[in-house]
Amino acid sequence: MTHRSLAYPVSRSSAVRAAAALALLVLAAACDGPTDPRPDRNPPALVEVVSGDDQKGAASTLLPAPLVLRVRNTSGQPVRNVEVQWTIRSGGGSLSAISSRTDDAGEASVRWTLGPGVGPQAVDSGVLGVKFVTFQATATAAP
Repeated sequence: MTHRSLAYPVSRSSAVRAAAALALLVLAAACDGPTDPRPDRNPPALVEVVSGDDQKGAASTLLPAPLVLRVRNTSGQPVRNVEVQWTIRSGGGSLSAISSRTDDAGEASVRWTLGPGVGPQAVDSGVLGVKFVTFQATATAAP
């Protein structure tokens, strides 16, 4: 039985170009994406409120919705695994955590129990070295 070779003659320059193209594909596949958790590779640049702002609830009760913010980099991509700080600015009350980490969508959240006073209350949140945002709520008299 005879075997026929299917190889075609390839010039040296074509082989070099093919190897270079393959190397670029391998490097591109190995590169980290826009949500690389390492701060030096994907630094947070923007903090924005997603939901939970301007709620109303009875004083000393848990608000119906969590406070949610999103962290983005300079390209507008979400940044995961970033520590977000949460602190009560006014009105007292309590938070479910004083810090939390962003998820794959760049979002972090906490639950807020309003303080005992009636009227406006506030929580500040953000990332160290990046702008903080403020969530507002209004505590009403208990029914």
